Amino acid sequence: MGRETPIYIVTGTTGSIGAVIAETLAAEGKPVVLACRNMERAKAQCERLKAVTGNEDIWCCRLDLDSFESVEAFCEEIRKMNRKVAALVNNAGVMSRRSTVTSNGYEHDYQVNTFSTALLTMNIVPLMIEGASVVFTTSVTRNVWNLSESFPVDRNFGQLATYGRSKRAITMFAVWLAKKLVPRRIRVNCADPGVVDTGMITMQRWFDPLANIFFRPFISSPEKGASSALNALKSELTGMVFHHGRVLKPSATIEEDSDRIADKIAEIIKTGV
Repeated sequence: MGRETPIYIVTGTTGSIGAVIAETLAAEGKPVVLACRNMERAKAQCERLKAVTGNEDIWCCRLDLDSFESVEAFCEEIRKMNRKVAALVNNAGVMSRRSTVTSNGYEHDYQVNTFSTALLTMNIVPLMIEGASVVFTTSVTRNVWNLSESFPVDRNFGQLATYGRSKRAITMFAVWLAKKLVPRRIRVNCADPGVVDTGMITMQRWFDPLANIFFRPFISSPEKGASSALNALKSELTGMVFHHGRVLKPSATIEEDSDRIADKIAEIIKTGV
């Protein structure tokens, strides 16, 4: 496939949902860049996708969302490819068991799920074609925990709470960005995969074995979880949240506070539209 064909960037493709998204796009003949932290697994996945789909236009590049420096290095690699971007699917995310601080000085969940994801997006947007698509992965937990006035400082870490706040923040950023990119006809949506049968739902607590027995049978498959992102990616709508077959408007409280939170995120990543 020629260099004139715009690429599709998917983060976190070595995870179950990201793997489904990447394989679906590759099978459709799209040029796909696998953005992953573990390059050994990414390279193996890259070769498997080429073999399974017959699509040779699949690449892998290292991306560690723990680090702003890694994000910048990844974006430089994309620029060197000298190809326009058709879509960015921000699938990668974490839910940490304990609070840790990254080398950039931020709580780990916020760095990966919010700040580095926003930085990546703002670096890729200038490379996008008119009519391109950006997808952010959100979570139902965005509607449970509010952001405090001290954001981005999280003084009350909780495994689910901090994860939920990080997803609320990136959803607000997506709402803000959707409005900013209307003149370029770049669509920005969120995908809520629901509770999916992945390693992330393991809480590393004593009750995990019981949860596996009683709840995992009712959890969505990675394929169903990936459908939210794929639907968001292909939709002509913008500023919406896709949850399986449903299209939802962000909550009024997320809409109302999106500019304030986006301004704080933009200040942190030192960039803008």
